Amino acid sequence: MITIYIAGIFECQNGAITKYYPGAGGSSAIRRENYASDNGIFYILGDHLGSTSTIIQQNMTVVKQEYYYPFGGNRGSAFSELTTRRFTGQYHEAGLPGGEGLSYYNARWYDAYLFQ
Repeated sequence: MITIYIAGIFECQNGAITKYYPGAGGSSAIRRENYASDNGIFYILGDHLGSTSTIIQQNMTVVKQEYYYPFGGNRGSAFSELTTRRFTGQYHEAGLPGGEGLSYYNARWYDAYLFQ
């Protein structure tokens, strides 16, 4: 499986495309195309750290709310597959080894599960 990332605003994985449109105050919008489900426009609302905290559909219904431990571990149900942005807005790869996968912080990969 090949995944292409461009500047944090474009992801392409096996023909499925996610485009990120940054907004003010840690919020952003994403547009998903060519996925088996969940295509369309979604809004991501961030918390005070820029983490993905709430995902809303275009019709303003809440799809998912994310909760984090102080160092970024998952504090609740499984993360949404709609976006790869997690704690502090960093890219998260669930398929890598680690408690819940690893997050990429531009200089290193980080396993938040170790600090729970």
